[in-house]
Amino acid sequence: MLLVLGHPIPADAIAEMERCERPVTVDDLVAIAYALDMTPAVLLAHIPIDMPEPEGPVGTGLPGDVDQAELRAWIEGKTALDRESRVRWWEERASRLRVRSAHHEEQLQGAYAELHELGELALQEA
Repeated sequence: MLLVLGHPIPADAIAEMERCERPVTVDDLVAIAYALDMTPAVLLAHIPIDMPEPEGPVGTGLPGDVDQAELRAWIEGKTALDRESRVRWWEERASRLRVRSAHHEEQLQGAYAELHELGELALQEA
């Protein structure tokens, strides 16, 4: 039995939750998150990186085109799901990706230059 600050959850209830045979209440979610030393938002937003994109919606009652990254951002309070907020969130995400891409390109060019210099040094020493 899991007992967190006066909210008991029997082991069989946890097993039923895992098998989707029992709904998880908000109190259950908060108690489980506390017991696992994380926030409820982390539990709700936990989508494994290697999880393939589902064929249908990622959640009941959400717009059908919400993807996993956007769902996580919404659960974490980083965006709303109205059209304007979603467009702004994707524009900001694209902007951050462009900055990261430029940074990686600079690093790559620097590495190429360093390899070229090392190659020239090796030829001079040979």
